[in-house]
Amino acid sequence: MPKPWDLEEFAARLASYRGRPMELLPLPLPVKAPDAVWLPGPTVDLIIYDASAADLLREHIILHELGHMILCHRGSADQPFNPNLLRTVGMERVEGEDPSVPLFRLTHPDVLRALRMDGAGDDDLVQVSLYRAGYSDPQERDAELAAHIIWHRAGMRLVPEGPRELDGEAADAVDRMDDVMGRVRG
Repeated sequence: MPKPWDLEEFAARLASYRGRPMELLPLPLPVKAPDAVWLPGPTVDLIIYDASAADLLREHIILHELGHMILCHRGSADQPFNPNLLRTVGMERVEGEDPSVPLFRLTHPDVLRALRMDGAGDDDLVQVSLYRAGYSDPQERDAELAAHIIWHRAGMRLVPEGPRELDGEAADAVDRMDDVMGRVRG
């Protein structure tokens, strides 16, 4: 765990441990689409996340996808794929030899560049492992828990210590939220 906490350093260490480079790519994702998607390319793991996410949400979204990697999660052809997300990140579903493995051809230049692909030929097909579509799936719940555990182990706090501008009822409400959402007590 990097001290002090640094998400990019944590991702780099995980990439090193896995023996595969990793890229984090912010893109504007459509409304009602997942916040992120993990694309395990032929040689690079790519996490595409919503470029408009605020810092705290961005960190959680990326940790959620890293949780899928750490837990060795795999997707299923039974998962519905959000057509708006597919268009936004330049993914076209193709039929592969095994219908249980969802394969996609990539066309978005930034995605191809991040995955170190040229966009020509069957070598540029990727399997989409997972993406956040809800929390009813056990793998999604596990990835959420992994994100929370990593964040907690890093010693992160929802509400930073030190002086603040809130007082009265607003401060009480923030303190209650912090109690519920992950205050690190020492």
